[in-house]
Amino acid sequence: MNKYLSFASLFLISVCAIGQQKNSLNGSIQSAGKPLSNITIIVEKNRIGTTSNNDGEFTLNNLPSGNVIIHFSAVGYEHRVLKTIIRLGENVLPVVEMQTAFNNMESV
Repeated sequence: MNKYLSFASLFLISVCAIGQQKNSLNGSIQSAGKPLSNITIIVEKNRIGTTSNNDGEFTLNNLPSGNVIIHFSAVGYEHRVLKTIIRLGENVLPVVEMQTAFNNMESV
């Protein structure tokens, strides 16, 4: 009986440990080949977010596995939306290219 109880306890601990493994997403953002800092990056639905550093790099931690939609935004740049699949562990996103937003307002 103790043998089965020990096995069951070990199994439950293993399942809990697997369920607590965290996924991350690393990437970089640029415009015209130059890194962009202070770009806001937000994962839709769960609202996990961060900003890019001075080298245009970012890391999002504690992401759920599966399909996610990621928003990239900053003043002066067009809003980007990307869909990707987060797999268990560390994930890497290809370089995100941001386009400058053109202001079509005429002078007053």
